[in-house]
Amino acid sequence: MLATPLLTALVVIELADAVFAVDSVPAVLAVTDDTFIAFTSNALALLGLRSLFFLLADAVKKFRYLKVGLAGVLIFVGAKMTLAGVIKVPPVISLAVVAAFLAASILVSRARADPKARDALVLAGGWLLLAVGAALLVLPGPGIPLVVAGLGILGRRHAWARSAAHRMRARTARWMERFRPKREEGGK
Repeated sequence: MLATPLLTALVVIELADAVFAVDSVPAVLAVTDDTFIAFTSNALALLGLRSLFFLLADAVKKFRYLKVGLAGVLIFVGAKMTLAGVIKVPPVISLAVVAAFLAASILVSRARADPKARDALVLAGGWLLLAVGAALLVLPGPGIPLVVAGLGILGRRHAWARSAAHRMRARTARWMERFRPKREEGGK
């Protein structure tokens, strides 16, 4: 029986698919503990990963920060797997974190290329920080710094936000002067 170069190419391509599928096992196990889902996702990865690789290669060229987002996903997955005995992260939160990393990297890539998209992203980020900060004013958390950060970001485009941030800084400075100990003149 003779092997042709086509057989060699086919074996190498299928081995590459198998390596990619085995490489994705930690990511699957970070999302779920169900062995059936892990097995079927890797079986399907063997079938379609080659075409997905070419799509991802084009996406990396198009979105400048996609590699950074993918690195963030890998760091999250590694931390989740390392701390699996200490902290249980539900699959929904894991998927949300992965989607947030990828969406943020794509949005930042688009904003870098288009000034209008950058302005829209800055505006959305400012409103998001302002809303989260306002919610955390009632709940325990870092509400005031997030409100100030949101107003600072929105202040790049809106005079009312600059004015509100200035008033907040002035009131905070007056409040701190009341509680800060007075220094003696000529001494420490």
